[in-house]
Formats: sequence, structure tokens, C-alpha cells
Amino acid sequence: MLIEIICTGDEVLTGKIVNTNFSYMAQKLEDVGLSVRWGTTVGDDRDTLLAAFLHAGERADAVIVNGGLGPTVDDLSQEIAARAAGVELVLSEEWLTTMEAFFQRRSRVMSPNNKKQAMLPATAEILDNPIGTACGFAMDIGKARFFFTPGVPRELRRMLEEQIIPRLLARGGAPSAIRLKRFHSYGLGESHVDALLQGVEELVPDGSAKLGFRAHYPQIETKVTVRGADEADIERKLAPVSAEVRKRLGNFILAEDDDTLEGMILKAL
Repeated sequence: MLIEIICTGDEVLTGKIVNTNFSYMAQKLEDVGLSVRWGTTVGDDRDTLLAAFLHAGERADAVIVNGGLGPTVDDLSQEIAARAAGVELVLSEEWLTTMEAFFQRRSRVMSPNNKKQAMLPATAEILDNPIGTACGFAMDIGKARFFFTPGVPRELRRMLEEQIIPRLLARGGAPSAIRLKRFHSYGLGESHVDALLQGVEELVPDGSAKLGFRAHYPQIETKVTVRGADEADIERKLAPVSAEVRKRLGNFILAEDDDTLEGMILKAL
């Protein structure tokens, strides 16, 4: 599957804020075996956004758009998505009701301009955002399925994990179960670890195990992503790979999964 991420906003384009949303999305997708082919950053300009959406709709299979779902005049994602798809913007009574309840629970009055966040392209599928007012949505533009997400990091992260990744995996015909196993090693360079682990993926003959590395000095994170029909299938495939990684890296492995070097040192004290 060819995936593109489009990040919007003048503040991102000009470097006034660091685009941590892109790195988070790309890493999360990589963790489940979905690689990003293109990353695009676009400012708050209608013509530029339209061109970016149309181009992505021609070359990608799936596109994640981040930002531009707020209530202000420079939040343009819904408007430009509708133009790119050739459909009208319509008021989503469902999302308007959801927003009104959101404000009522917090004893706040909803501003009139928040109604803009309930204006969606006519063909949009709502992606729930239980912790904010920005309505995520999915729709087709060109040959690609587009997923529009909030710029607020915590809202994006929840929507990505709960709403978008499952849809992407289903769209790509991926197995229903995926697991990421991580090994944290110290004292070996990335190229050395790569050489030591040559052929480990072949312990799973159907190609459903993938090895990856991430260097964050002075440690190397070795990632094993395994796909399977169910959790039992995952366990069967992951066991020999994990055992072989431990065997080859030996005492250079200091921690696994969410454990850290610092945490292991504290446990040893």
C-alpha cells in the first residue's frame, strides 16, 4: 500500500513549531508494517492545499491529512477536501450534537464558530474524536482513501490508533493480528547489529516477520514486527525469532519492550 502523510499549517511549514505529529504517525505506521512513501507539508493556502490533495489522490492508495480541522478562518481541510472530491459541504447534525454534548459536559458555552467543525464533505465518514471538537473524517479523493485528523497531538494519536490504523490494515488485506517486539541493546553499532541478525527474518518462511532498527545513542533498538491470523499464530512465529535475537545479541541486550536502560539500572540497585 502506498501511503502519504500531508501535514498542514503555516506554523509547521515555517518551522515555528516542530512537526512531531509526522514522526509519531510514521513510526506508528511502521510499527504495524505500514511504510510511508511520501511526506508533504503545506501551508494554509487554498490553491496549494487543493493541488496537494489532488496530487496525493493520484499517486497514493491512502493519505493521512493532519491539521486544519479547527473553528478558525485558516482551518481549511474540510473545504478543500470537498473541492478536491467535487462534493458539497454539508452540516453533520451528528457531529454538531456531539460537540454540543462535549461543551455541556464541561459546563462551557459553545462558540458559534465551532459550528464550522461540523461542516463536512457530503461523502465523508466520521472518525470519532471523543476528547476534542475536531471531527476526523475519511473519504475518497481520486483513487486514494483520505483520513483527516486533528492537529492536537493527543487527539491525533488516539484517532490514529483507534480509527485509522485498523482501517488501513483492513484496506491493505493485512492479517488481523500484528505485534511489535523490541530489544534495547548497548555497546554495538547499528551496522554491527544488522550484520549479527542477518537471516533472522527467514525463521518465519512466509515473510510475515520484519526486522527494523532505530539508533538513539548510545543504544540500538531492534524491532521485530510479526503478522499473523490471530494471537496464537503470532506467538508461534515470534518465539523462534525472539530466541534467535537473544542468542545472537547475548548480553548486549539490556532491556526489552517498554523497559529502559535507566529502569533496569534502578532495578539492579
